[in-house]
Order: sequence, then C-alpha cells, then structure tokens
Amino acid sequence: MPAIRELKEEKILGKSVWVGNCIDEVFAGDISSQDIDAARGLWNELDEDAYLHDGGRYRARRYAELRYEAKNDALIHTESRDFYQSTAYNAVNGGTRRFSLIEASFLESSLLQAILKHFSRRFSSKLGVNTLELYLHQVRITGRPGEVGHPTPEGIHKDGVDFSCQVLFGRENVQGGESIIYDNNKVALLGATMEQPLDFYCFADGDIYHSVTPISPLDGCRYATRDILGIEFCVNREKRTGS
Repeated sequence: MPAIRELKEEKILGKSVWVGNCIDEVFAGDISSQDIDAARGLWNELDEDAYLHDGGRYRARRYAELRYEAKNDALIHTESRDFYQSTAYNAVNGGTRRFSLIEASFLESSLLQAILKHFSRRFSSKLGVNTLELYLHQVRITGRPGEVGHPTPEGIHKDGVDFSCQVLFGRENVQGGESIIYDNNKVALLGATMEQPLDFYCFADGDIYHSVTPISPLDGCRYATRDILGIEFCVNREKRTGS
C-alpha cells in the first residue's frame, strides 16, 4: 500500500483518488512472485525517450493503445505507436510522439490483462459506457549521481482523460518520487509514495491536478530507477487536428 501523507483537511481518498496494491485488490493475494518478477524485467528493455525538450536522458519508455469493450469484457490492441498530447495539457513535451510498442507478451499476459480489466470494469461502470480507450505508458525514470530524474517534467498538470492510474513495478535505490495530488486550484491535498511492486494510485483527472517529485540515488554510487505503468482511461480523448 502506498505511504499516504495528508496535506490538507479535505479528504479525497475514495472520492477522487484511490490507492492500494494490485496484489490485494486485483488478485486477492493469488499471484506468483515469478509472474511479477518476469514483468518487472521488461523495464530493462525500454528505449530512451528522444522527445524530452530539456535534453534529458532520464526517461525510457514504450507505449500501447487498447480499446476495452465492456459487453464482452474484451481488450483489443490497436497497434498504434503515435501518442498525441496538445500543449494545453503538456506545454513542455506536447505534440505527437512515436514510441516502440509494449511487448505483446506483456500485453497478453494474465497479470496485465487482469489489472487492465479490473480498472476498465470499474471506470466504464462509473462513466456508464460500453467502450473505453486505454493509453499505456511503460516508463522507467533514472536518477544518476549528480543528475536527477524527472517523472513529470511538465510539472503540475492534468492528463486530459477521464481516469488515470499509476502502477509501480520497480523502485530501486530511490529517494524522492512522491506523487502529489492537488485540487483544481493547485492546492496540494496529499502525497502518495509507491514503494512496493504493484502499488497503485488512480484518480479522476477532471477533479485534480498531479505531479511527481524528482528522483535521485540513495546510494550515490549507483543509479536510481523508478518503473511505472501509466494507464489512462478515456471515452474520447483529444485528437490531433486533421486526424
């Protein structure tokens, strides 16, 4: 379970923000450590993100788009590699970016299918829809000695979707990496630090802003790494003009 730090009296847990661990919430404890370790190893195969306008080399990633059909409880992979964000949501690195696809073996694994379907069922029900768009971001942030890694180089922001989840797959030698949740006036409400594999936090994007603090190595002789699967759920995400 993520460590929670309340920053204001206003309570948003269970209302606009949900935290927990997938081992308990999705699998009811019935998942093998071997399956988790196999998935975690895939973060070693990511490509460096070439779109960071600050010239940084701290982010590596892969990407996938899926569609969830509630009627059949089915996930369909669209094979799209192009991820678009307008500068209204990402003033730093907005536009169209093309990434390598997340490995099909991971997308089709029982572990990831269970996680995606669990949250897709929840959010399609909340939205009262049969179809959801899913945008998956498999990301490693690296902090090097003397060089921090920025999980959110765009700062305090929204994703421009209906719901968003962050699932932790690995955290090694890290100080920092606290997720901060803000109200729509950008007043900080709580902090959540994910520490254990499959810790998660999810939020209703329209209700809050969010950011993540930079990471750096605890042991200055080794790299720090923070491995996240970001999952965005949307009925109709903004599209590039003319697409």
